[in-house]
Amino acid sequence: MSEDLDAVQANRIDTGLEPVNGDAFDANALGSEPSSQRFSSVLAPAMAIASMCSSVQLGAALSRPVMIRYGTLSTTWLRLCFAGLVLAIAMRPPLHAYSRQRWIAALVLGSAMAGMMLCYFEAVQRVPLGLGVAISFIGPLFVAMAGIRKFRMLVWCGPWWRWSASS
Repeated sequence: MSEDLDAVQANRIDTGLEPVNGDAFDANALGSEPSSQRFSSVLAPAMAIASMCSSVQLGAALSRPVMIRYGTLSTTWLRLCFAGLVLAIAMRPPLHAYSRQRWIAALVLGSAMAGMMLCYFEAVQRVPLGLGVAISFIGPLFVAMAGIRKFRMLVWCGPWWRWSASS
């Protein structure tokens, strides 16, 4: 019996049946896209969002003991220095080639990030950690929702709106 199965799989035996489009052995059974494109268009963004959300939570949780021991200003300074170091190592920017305008833009962006992080850490010391993270996430969420041009893309917000209206 195993020999017959091997022969059928190798297309050495004519079964008289035509292959069906979209069957389980068809690479494009779920649509016209290959599986790697389906992964990149559906699963990869979902995994990116999940990893970003978990890194925000993990970063906040790891920062909490440092804030208690050293204070919010020192924690903000340490976190920004560490982020800048990691970014400089990962990206290796050509610092000597930057114009004055680019340095000013970087200084303004860094100052805004420092102010935002300082306010966030001050808030987390006064309210529960989960609430602080949730409130800080609302701003980018509303910006993303405002940038959506098709109403049907707001479907993912549906349960959130019902939850917030009921509480």
